[in-house]
Amino acid sequence: MNHKLLLTVIAGLTLVGCANNPLSSYKNTSDKHLNNVYTGNLMTAMQAESTSDVLYNMEYGSLLRLNQSYESSNLYFSKAQSSIDLWALSWANTTGGKLSTSATALLINDSANDYEPRGYEKTFLTTLHALNQMDLNNLDNARVEIKRMYQIEQATQNYNQALYNQEAIDVAKDGKDKTSNYLQSQIIKKYDFSDIANPQVLALKNSYQNAFSHYLAGFIFEALLGLSCPDLR
Repeated sequence: MNHKLLLTVIAGLTLVGCANNPLSSYKNTSDKHLNNVYTGNLMTAMQAESTSDVLYNMEYGSLLRLNQSYESSNLYFSKAQSSIDLWALSWANTTGGKLSTSATALLINDSANDYEPRGYEKTFLTTLHALNQMDLNNLDNARVEIKRMYQIEQATQNYNQALYNQEAIDVAKDGKDKTSNYLQSQIIKKYDFSDIANPQVLALKNSYQNAFSHYLAGFIFEALLGLSCPDLR
């Protein structure tokens, strides 16, 4: 098996796995799959379950990609993508949607809640899907996935803005609370926030955009342009 391919997909699986809640019941299952990958038992790791769970479908799709089973991998990625598309549609043009409370619920009873992918997982899933399409020599479908990535980024930006707006409301409420003001002042006295309040840190990119994904987008668009306009090559 190609060593670089193995390392790439293991890194992708780790990216998905480390987003799990530490108390999550997914951890044991994920560890079992990863151990099979590390020890070369890929076929054992690929014993997929029939489920609509987004995390399982992302992981199985990644395992199938590792085995170069790109069409089967796309089936699982599409299953995972369907719930993400519904989320993105609800936040496509608004910052006033319903904020998720699953993070709190997971701490109480994670088995009763579907896994909600983090922002970077939502965008990188489309990247993996686009890579599959490229391996299948289908640049048009790869472009569809990249366009989906940009739509998810916009939805994520709107969602994050809603979180910031809610946080501002909560801070304003706390400002009227003498007890909360006292606690806040004690925290500021005890901890130095100057390192994270400087322009260099504030200028850092957000957590959901991926440099590789945007490089891939440019590559796909240029490749398609070259195919449609050979004289431009």
